[in-house]
Amino acid sequence: MQAADSLPPVPAVIAIVTIPSPRLAPGWYITHRMRATIPQYAAAPGLRWKAYTQASGPRTFGGVYEWASRAAADRWFDAAWRERVRTSYRPGGRVRLFEVVAGVEAASLPTTPQPSFSGMAILQPVPQPWATAAGRGALDVLKTATGLLFGRLLRGETGEMAILSVWTSKAQAEAGLARANLPAMDPTTKAESFRVPVFLPPAAVGRSPTP
Repeated sequence: MQAADSLPPVPAVIAIVTIPSPRLAPGWYITHRMRATIPQYAAAPGLRWKAYTQASGPRTFGGVYEWASRAAADRWFDAAWRERVRTSYRPGGRVRLFEVVAGVEAASLPTTPQPSFSGMAILQPVPQPWATAAGRGALDVLKTATGLLFGRLLRGETGEMAILSVWTSKAQAEAGLARANLPAMDPTTKAESFRVPVFLPPAAVGRSPTP
């Protein structure tokens, strides 16, 4: 596992994108469309990895992206991207950006794109007074959990804190997070869960599309 404080000098950025799913589009069709974009994202400048996501209640699709810097994220999610998504999927998508404060990851990750994946991503808000020191401790617990791909302590654009974890399955996510014993926020603030049907690992990015 990577140590919780082994981060590059320029903070990495997590982007969480949610877009309303087309009303008549079944999940399998959305996953099929996701798979078709793997070469595009594998060549995205500054992208480290991407977990393609779907969620219900409300139905959305999108992704969890880790970018090498805020500048790389801003270049991708520019005005043209936002207008294209707004036009195709009214009322448009939501992009939330978080600075990576600390992180851990599995010692062994897939080395090729995973087009038929059954993973889970969880975004758990945590209280600000707890977040920095105890958050790193929670990452140390998470990094020993079976099935963890990535754990990230995040700071949002308005100072809110959260822990993001990406897992190889829902069952492993539930077991690992129970062990980490993350503190609860107020009753109105809940964790967000996303299914990950397609996964693009670090070893599969930074490649030019095949002509």
